[in-house]
Amino acid sequence: MSNTCKIVLVGDSGAGKTCIISRFVNDRFDKGQMTTACPSFCTKEINYPKYKKTINLDIWDTAGQEIYRSISKLFYKGAAIGILVYDISNQKSFESIKEYWYKELKENTEDNTSFMLVGNKADLFEQEQVKEEEAKEYANSINADFYLTSAKNNIRITDLFVQCGKKFIDPNSNDKNNEDNDDNEGKGNKNFIINSGENKTKNSCC
Repeated sequence: MSNTCKIVLVGDSGAGKTCIISRFVNDRFDKGQMTTACPSFCTKEINYPKYKKTINLDIWDTAGQEIYRSISKLFYKGAAIGILVYDISNQKSFESIKEYWYKELKENTEDNTSFMLVGNKADLFEQEQVKEEEAKEYANSINADFYLTSAKNNIRITDLFVQCGKKFIDPNSNDKNNEDNDDNEGKGNKNFIINSGENKTKNSCC
């Protein structure tokens, strides 16, 4: 099996996809981050001693193309994990997942692609429009793992991507017991080690 896990993030513009990636790869949050001119991907390495595997996560960002819903088929090609991102303070972004983005992923990925449903901006809980139970129910209906995250406050961002790697190694893996996860970049957790070396960011069409 290849040691490279391709991950694609989709969802409405403004849901926080780029901020989620930036937080995980560079441990940085920039609310005013500008979108780039074309899809890009970053690479991060995670070692899983439990599985005796080292996985390279290639994390792909739509970089603004979701506004026009004109994403190239090449964006999805070979994706092992599809992450559906919505903003918990924006009901429309959640409806878009159900009405468009999930179908888009299903039609353009392989049958064995695993899905994650992510409710981002958990720091805006006082402005919540999408109830957690509603999102969990939908995640169960599409056989997706569910995460509430905050790129701003670094809530469950590491958990999300660590689980992506686990799903790549073992598709039957689930996060119900949260036994392998630690939101402190893997420090003190013997079940995974995140490479803190230089991260590669590339433009796929530039």
